[in-house]
Amino acid sequence: STTGKELVIAPNTLQDGATYRFRLEGVANSLSNYAELEVVVNDAPSAGRLHVTPESGFSVDTKFSFSVSGASDSLSDMPLRYVFSVIPVTCEGTELPNGKCPLIPISNSVEYPRFDALLPAGEYFPAVDVFDRLGSSRRFIAPFTITSFDTCPSTPDLMTNYMKRLAVIARAFDCLSDSDSVRQIVNIASVSLSCVEFEIPEETMSVYFNELETILNQIDEQTYSTEIFVDNRVKSFLLSSTLPLSQRPNDVGTLLQSSRSIAMSAQENGFLHDDTSPSLLSGLSNLLNGEIAASDVASVFETLNGIGGGQLRDRTCDTIVSDVNSSIIRMRNQRSSPSSLAGSELSAPGSSGGFKLPNQISGSDCINYVVVDFDMNSFDDGNSTVASLPSSLTLMDSNNSEIQLQSSEPIEIRIPVTESRTDQQYVCASWNEENAAWEEDCEFLREEEGFYIMQSSHLTTFSVLLDGDNGGGGGGITITVSTFGSFATYFTGATEIFGESNLDEQGNLLSSFTALSDIPTEAFATSNEVYDILQYSYSPSDNDYGWTIDRILSLAFTGAAIICVIASIMLLSIPAVRDRLSGKADRTKRVMARAEQRRREELESLNENYDMSNSTRGSSNF
Repeated sequence: STTGKELVIAPNTLQDGATYRFRLEGVANSLSNYAELEVVVNDAPSAGRLHVTPESGFSVDTKFSFSVSGASDSLSDMPLRYVFSVIPVTCEGTELPNGKCPLIPISNSVEYPRFDALLPAGEYFPAVDVFDRLGSSRRFIAPFTITSFDTCPSTPDLMTNYMKRLAVIARAFDCLSDSDSVRQIVNIASVSLSCVEFEIPEETMSVYFNELETILNQIDEQTYSTEIFVDNRVKSFLLSSTLPLSQRPNDVGTLLQSSRSIAMSAQENGFLHDDTSPSLLSGLSNLLNGEIAASDVASVFETLNGIGGGQLRDRTCDTIVSDVNSSIIRMRNQRSSPSSLAGSELSAPGSSGGFKLPNQISGSDCINYVVVDFDMNSFDDGNSTVASLPSSLTLMDSNNSEIQLQSSEPIEIRIPVTESRTDQQYVCASWNEENAAWEEDCEFLREEEGFYIMQSSHLTTFSVLLDGDNGGGGGGITITVSTFGSFATYFTGATEIFGESNLDEQGNLLSSFTALSDIPTEAFATSNEVYDILQYSYSPSDNDYGWTIDRILSLAFTGAAIICVIASIMLLSIPAVRDRLSGKADRTKRVMARAEQRRREELESLNENYDMSNSTRGSSNF
């Protein structure tokens, strides 16, 4: 019995083709009543056989022909559609958390039970998913393997030429509107770049990202998205995430933007297979193992939210929890009502930390939550010293837009202590996506029983930083001194903090700042001309109006630029100058010269005709 208004049955629980009778009985005091509903579960297509020829070949050069025979379904469920795939026998770098290899689609949904494909190097089990008109499907996996032999170039120059050849082939398929073959070529390129042992040349990677990936992205943007198409994009992204990108943050950023786009499509269409969302998360984890720019961190969070939205697309309130794990990311998603979230503790699977929500949460609409734990910190703003692994909690409405809790109470955050430092002080920080930096906008409470305890009034991604005064974290400003004037302005402003007690007998500034140790001590002597200039160029009361060298030069250059612009405008307003600069005057001269030449030729021709006619008349008279 239950007091809830909904009954949700987990996927793959009911038997295909079976008939089920559901009975709802309501009881109030001593009265009761019931209603029944009979449901027939759609039967998936019947089993068939999958054939592939040849059994072996070479990537790029050999087309493998897939065909299905014997698949059928009831007439009312026809027609059938087919999605052909391969399952790698081994998959180092792309294996899923359960140790299995992800299924790699080689086609979109096709109407006919046959398909030709180019395969990346490797050994595979052929597979096909057969769908009926209502979306029910059955997968057939062949009991044999096929092999596409390695064509990995052995030298950097050969690899560059090979990538250029693949780019030419991809463009040809694109001109033929064969998007499946373009994707196959890009997948072959990804596998080829992942198998070499030498350093890949810059030109090779440029061909891959500027040509192959660009063509594929254009196709993805122009193609109507379905859950089958999302699966195709996810597996291509997983293969590209295994490229050697440790020193290429710009290319990592390109792939992170691609992952974000795929996740947004997943929010709308959902995931086709059980391995699709883990594959997307695994590809994201591969990228986070390398260096990423702070400006690309937002793409990571949006991808995670998209994965959560895709998993919860067809879910109802307070029912099934969805867990997805990868090598360094653990996430949990659920659609819940505010009343069930109130006072609850949310944490990623296998995590001892988490978020304790307030006891009072207003609102009535269902909320999607996505809670994530990271097992490594790739979010570096270049300025803060991070002392813990990040942890994230995001709430979204039914439209997958981020929202905040409607509560007057704070949220308690518990993050496991990775390394206890008794001589340091900590601060709580959250990642500011707009500024691409850690921001100290939450409160660090204490360290307790192996956890950092913090609290916040908003939800995002949190971490613990070393306090700026004790560990170099928490922000700061880097001053660039490019001229003597800017040095004078910054330095004299800083020395206003010190009094006479901070000067030695010679008038030099006493300081432990390492930056000052690089400046000759003579520069701070009161008898030195430099000291007089510094004192003269700074005044706390009228600093905004002081005439420093920087400001004088800036005004001079600005005035010169304005004069040049005015002079240019005045010159261009003169028709003769404008025609001269645009080439109109020269063109006019050439046209006039050609016209004059034509008139001369016509006049000469008329004269010749006149002479000939006179000569003819003279002869006849004679």
